[in-house]
Amino acid sequence: MDLLGYDEMRIEDEILEIIQKYDELKQNGEYLEARDLILNARCKYPQDFRIMHKYIFELVGGYADNSLDLLIQNEVEINKICNIILEGCKDERIRLDIITLKAKLQYAKGMKEEAINLLKTLPTFYHSSNQRLEQLYSKTSSNYFNQLSLNTFELSEFLGNKLARLIFYNNHLQVKKN
Repeated sequence: MDLLGYDEMRIEDEILEIIQKYDELKQNGEYLEARDLILNARCKYPQDFRIMHKYIFELVGGYADNSLDLLIQNEVEINKICNIILEGCKDERIRLDIITLKAKLQYAKGMKEEAINLLKTLPTFYHSSNQRLEQLYSKTSSNYFNQLSLNTFELSEFLGNKLARLIFYNNHLQVKKN
């Protein structure tokens, strides 16, 4: 019995090490190495939801700006992995990413209304965990002020990112070069 527990701990440590290395490679711009690492990890640990999560987004080219053709080309694999994750994974962040990916696939297949309706099942900003944490505390407590501060910083960062994208991707707002 002790050996079985040891093996489970060793495997968990290996998976965490792979995920950490994968994230580091991505942050350092070593995309091919990161891709190879997660593809090998998918073969070695095919039932781990965290590995599946990283793998599926490698398969479709990342979290954003996915090629519609690439989504459709990988439809069977996407559906298979998405269904496995949604049936068994308890990690809500992974589940939300997978629901978003399913909606992207529907959109790519021309099922725009279904994609929109699926995404409408996700929580809004006001239903986020951090917003709900803020509501736990008395408004005169330091816990409330600390959570309110964290939420304000998070929303400010989010808003700054959205404003930068609005300017960068909007042809009407970009400065014209002569």
